[in-house]
Amino acid sequence: RFVQYDTKELPFADNTFDYALALNTMHHTPDPEYYLSELKRVLKPNGAILMIEEMYINKVEKAVIGGHDWILNKLKKGVPVPLNFRSNKHYLQEFRKQNLTIDFAGGMRTFPFRIHVYVYKLVKKG
Repeated sequence: RFVQYDTKELPFADNTFDYALALNTMHHTPDPEYYLSELKRVLKPNGAILMIEEMYINKVEKAVIGGHDWILNKLKKGVPVPLNFRSNKHYLQEFRKQNLTIDFAGGMRTFPFRIHVYVYKLVKKG
């Protein structure tokens, strides 16, 4: 079932889902760290978040992914473009802070822009 909502908090009770998916969406939120905590909140103990997100490792990459995302999303009507990209280092620290265990870490550099796309399976400690 598809649920559309306009509140900051996800409209689901604590410990509802076995899995949550964040597919290149965190940078479109006003506060990626908050929404990561919301995904964790709605997971059952030992549930997992599959997070696939563009992350940078230096200022040049931040400018490239920001410019690329801004151009492509401005072509689409109604897509928020807050450009809240975070570095991979920042997310690794955030995962530890939120007590999420990395069960899988991978990634790729996409063509033609060589953008870092990271893939994490994060488990909520139960």
